[in-house]
Amino acid sequence: MITIKVRRPGTLHRRKVLSRSLNTFRWVFLWHGLFYGALVVVASVTLWQESFLWDDAALFIVLAFLLGGWYGICLVTDSLYWQRSPLLTQGYLAIGWGLWFVLLQFHWLSWFLLFGLCSQLYMLSSKLWKLPGLLILTTLMSWQLMKKDSLCQALKIHQ
Repeated sequence: MITIKVRRPGTLHRRKVLSRSLNTFRWVFLWHGLFYGALVVVASVTLWQESFLWDDAALFIVLAFLLGGWYGICLVTDSLYWQRSPLLTQGYLAIGWGLWFVLLQFHWLSWFLLFGLCSQLYMLSSKLWKLPGLLILTTLMSWQLMKKDSLCQALKIHQ
């Protein structure tokens, strides 16, 4: 007697995707907890150390809330959705990078939020878009470091 096992097409692929999604989902809360904790610390220290005018402080708080909201969008959106829409993903990442870049103008401590941006790039981008995204983020970081005032401020060098 010969037994033939009939398997539905795509079942193995669906299992791999589901397994990857569940494995990714386990780490999502840890990464988000770390990011939001760092965001609260950065915002608190920045507001405590710097003497802002009220409008600058309000702008900083709004930007910090926008960055926190931006980071939370991926919690309600499936990671496979982002990988199927690479241009939308790059636009989403560009918004977060822009918010981070503006927050960096307020205080050098915002550099600690960079790990959240890198993890978003890794988690949401497809393989084809990870390298260009990493190059763009590296260019932004390098440009920020090359600005003399920012580098001096980060290293606490006063001239």
